[in-house]
Amino acid sequence: MTHEDPRIEDIDHVLNILDFKPILFFIPHGSSLLDVGCGKCTWLAFLRKHRPDVEAIGVDINPDYVRICREKGFKAYVMDAMNLGFEPESFDTVTCFHTLEHLEDDRKALLDMVRIARERVILVLPRRPVRMEQIEEYMKHHYIPFYTPLTLRKLLKGLKIITLKPHYNPTGEYESWLVVIDAEDSRSS
Repeated sequence: MTHEDPRIEDIDHVLNILDFKPILFFIPHGSSLLDVGCGKCTWLAFLRKHRPDVEAIGVDINPDYVRICREKGFKAYVMDAMNLGFEPESFDTVTCFHTLEHLEDDRKALLDMVRIARERVILVLPRRPVRMEQIEEYMKHHYIPFYTPLTLRKLLKGLKIITLKPHYNPTGEYESWLVVIDAEDSRSS
């Protein structure tokens, strides 16, 4: 029996508020946004409710998730995060929450996000487990289980960082990083 996360259906679940509300600060009003690794569209649903002026779409490699998003009325497409099929500077903001750690080449995916973002890329990445015994299980499903300061520095090398700080994680299983990248300055450097 699987346990369904209540945050997926309840957009205003207290855990969604704690997770997503701080990110709204970085999303300009009336802008366009692409969410990479959109899953079941919990972030996009929160965004639609709290910032309906933002034109947002999602991409995910899992066709079942994309179908769920479309059934909820979102524009969503099946797409690989390491090869985003959009023109350069297609979106004001690109978000990617808890996806890079699943990818074989996180740096390649991040640079593609910078390429298609006009203004910023916002990442939420796993920082460290709450309990050490979680590491073995977590590593079975992730290429990079957690971003330490050293691995984060390697991932972000040469990019212009606006914000890098610890971020709330609603699962309680690990802590997260919030990273906001200035895409325009990162492309020009």
